[in-house]
Amino acid sequence: MMVEPITLISTWGLSTGAKFVYDKIIDELKKDTTKEWAKDVLQDWLKDVFKEQASEKTGFVWDKAVKFLTAEPLEKAAETALIGFLALIDKHLAKDLELSEEQRERFQKPLTSFLKEPSVRQVLGTPFKVNSDYLDIKALKETWDDLGLRDLPNNFNWDKLGKDYLDLVKKTFDESAELKPLLQQFSF
Repeated sequence: MMVEPITLISTWGLSTGAKFVYDKIIDELKKDTTKEWAKDVLQDWLKDVFKEQASEKTGFVWDKAVKFLTAEPLEKAAETALIGFLALIDKHLAKDLELSEEQRERFQKPLTSFLKEPSVRQVLGTPFKVNSDYLDIKALKETWDDLGLRDLPNNFNWDKLGKDYLDLVKKTFDESAELKPLLQQFSF
């Protein structure tokens, strides 16, 4: 059975020792965003799979895809990734940039808007693809700027955030007995 996302985040040392201030964002996103996002991730995978397998095994691949589409482990992984992304931002703001709880709370609405943006979810879903170790952090930063969200501190390190997020997603899959077989189904 897969461990609850917030437990994984704590186990991996992503808590800052300071109060995690983005619980409201998590509650709002958990309503249906992670399921929706998991489906978006799967659709991207299917596009890649069908490009490679268009001429053979299409029915077989589709059966696996439908089974995977309803798989709870992917939804848990998506939830873990979103919570982890928030935890990484919070850790960077609290620990690395030494912002107070009050200063960090000011980012709740901007972060909610940011994470609801389809292009952001698409970028955050790229590490879920088989053999993907790339995250377009430049696109995330540009989206933040284009949305006109609250300015992040000048020394906010988007590159470090991207690297840490990739590591988190890999760890999510590596430590999940449920996800390894599902990933193998899509490795052709």
